Amino acid sequence: MKNITLLLILALAIFGTAQVPGIPFCTSAPSGTCVSCSTGYYLGGVNTTCIPVPAANQCQTYNMNTGNCLTCWANNYYIASSGACTPVSSLCATWDQVTGWCLSCWSSANQVNSVGQCVPSPVSNLNCATLNAAGTACSSCWSTSSYINTLGACVAGSGNCATYTNTGLCATCWHSGLTVNAAGACVAAPVSNLNCATLNAAGTACLSCWSTSSYINTLGACVAGSGNCATYTNTGLCASCWSSSSVVNAAGACVAAPASNLNCATLNAAGTACLSCWSASSYINAGGACVSGNGGCASYANITGLCASCWGAYYVNTLGACAQVSPTCATWNPDGTCVTCWIGTPSLSTNLFTCA
Repeated sequence: MKNITLLLILALAIFGTAQVPGIPFCTSAPSGTCVSCSTGYYLGGVNTTCIPVPAANQCQTYNMNTGNCLTCWANNYYIASSGACTPVSSLCATWDQVTGWCLSCWSSANQVNSVGQCVPSPVSNLNCATLNAAGTACSSCWSTSSYINTLGACVAGSGNCATYTNTGLCATCWHSGLTVNAAGACVAAPVSNLNCATLNAAGTACLSCWSTSSYINTLGACVAGSGNCATYTNTGLCASCWSSSSVVNAAGACVAAPASNLNCATLNAAGTACLSCWSASSYINAGGACVSGNGGCASYANITGLCASCWGAYYVNTLGACAQVSPTCATWNPDGTCVTCWIGTPSLSTNLFTCA
């Protein structure tokens, strides 16, 4: 018996995984039918035989039942419908993993045609990034300083434009001292409008400003606002302040908050009480000041400072404090009564706050 065991060990060392007698390269056939094969073989054929995976398929891994590749050894391959790893064109920079079609090309002198091939661009279309299905016109350009003209070619636009419309007009300008006029050209902005990002059709007023610290005045010009404001209304009043120790008063200016109101986000018209607080963990007390809550609430009710909502598995009880929901509840109502119980807990108790 010992000699037979030694012979089996020797055979495994020489030939690898044990094979089922009578079924070449089969490693397991519990009921007489092969269910697994040696490495490099897959199940197939009428009698479930082990068939070699073609070396030409270049599979790194493969389907044990069909022999089709699942992954390939090289990155520049894709899995074709035949199940084999197939090389992608060397002209492709990127490609579709399913079809192998090029999505982009290495050379800017090439472009992707309607069947996913990188082909030389016509001279008139050298700036094309991609072509239309017919291969007769650009679908997109390599450079944002180019646009597609009426002939379908990518052509360079004016040097003053940052971006272009498809008709070659300026959409935006490089320099903040330039604005897009009604004719679609970047022109020097009037002195009063040097902060304009865009002008109206007549070129007489700003539509938007470059800086959030500017606003459009009644003359249509972008003018700098007060340095204390973070953002502005169109009348030049402060909409918000840079510092949390400043608040917007009734006159639309950022002013130092009274000591008792340092947590105010905004003040009332008289400037005597908070309308809102910077932090959700604060509330407005009876004196109109933002004060910190007790730390146990997610949010607080104004005046009383009682909990308005709670974090996690807690609820607001009748005393206005956050109390823990019973750990036997899976879900619960805002008042802490159980709605459903965890699996294994049969039913709600008579007081509805626990699962019995």
